[in-house]
Amino acid sequence: MVTLAVAAGAAVPVVADRGAAVAAEHRLAARIACAVGLTERPEVSVRGVPFLTQALAGSFENVSVSVRDLRRPEITLTEVAADLRDVTAPSGLLTGGSGPHEVRLGAVEAQVTIGYDQLPAADRDLRLRGGEAGLVVADTTAQVFGQNVPVTVYAEPVLTDGVLRMVPVEVELMGLRTSTDRLPRQLAGQRPIERELPDLPAGLRWTQAVATEHGLRLELSGQDLAATVGAGGRPTTSSDCGGNA
Repeated sequence: MVTLAVAAGAAVPVVADRGAAVAAEHRLAARIACAVGLTERPEVSVRGVPFLTQALAGSFENVSVSVRDLRRPEITLTEVAADLRDVTAPSGLLTGGSGPHEVRLGAVEAQVTIGYDQLPAADRDLRLRGGEAGLVVADTTAQVFGQNVPVTVYAEPVLTDGVLRMVPVEVELMGLRTSTDRLPRQLAGQRPIERELPDLPAGLRWTQAVATEHGLRLELSGQDLAATVGAGGRPTTSSDCGGNA
């Protein structure tokens, strides 16, 4: 009986600490949703224990944020996920104080996944989809002896200096799959699809493009960043991006 009572007493601080973390995650998700203009709250997780010690110090080991089906007038993103490390934030950010709040981030790693139907095809008759070995598959047609025949182009996504390029590496034509180097230019001759990616805030940079089954994943990272949460050009009153959301 004594052992059971001791165990129960020891569990109380742990439960209380986790409860405080969940409440803080809820508030932060509401602030992010308001600042970015989301219709649904993102998933937010504050890792590291004990949470209350981190909150009192205003320093958090790791915070992850993810948003699915992020719709914008110009594009729909399948998923946005960010991993924030060594986060320094005022206590009011997580306890419901009015904003805006400046947050400092020791390191950021983020991924943006774009569905293939959202990728630019340069007004060509292309249907993009995911393929094997990290390649993007483009179904199209080509002129062979005066006839349009189906062609499948396998392209490698390459990200250089903020420019995304789909570089053809293999072509499948009439059941034969071969390197583009071995075909005449008019058959291999799909020029790379190129698009300049949006500029990122200071300290962040695009690092990699990866073809997945569900979309093209763009990765970015940065260190020693500062961000403002609770503003975003929108009101920050207690009934909007600040206060007890």
